[in-house]
Amino acid sequence: MHGRAIVLAGLMALANAPGVVSPGSFQPAAWAVTARRVSLNTGTSQQLALVPGVGELMAQRIIAARPIRRLEDLRALKGMTPKRLAKIKTGVTL
Repeated sequence: MHGRAIVLAGLMALANAPGVVSPGSFQPAAWAVTARRVSLNTGTSQQLALVPGVGELMAQRIIAARPIRRLEDLRALKGMTPKRLAKIKTGVTL
């Protein structure tokens, strides 16, 4: 039960993160987080770290590997297993 509370808290923090725009005030350049998905190419380290399966270290590796052109490009990152990639795919976008 504790894990769910942590994830919920993380999602709430993500939804309230600086730079997140509500759908009613759409500004394309400002959207690093869309529909609860974080952009691999524009999301901050803090935003990426909140995606299930990413964490702080992997967020730094993703940022260092930018630009990410395909989700499969993440396979080249140290520590990126097929299972981890499958988990991350649901929370990110290009």
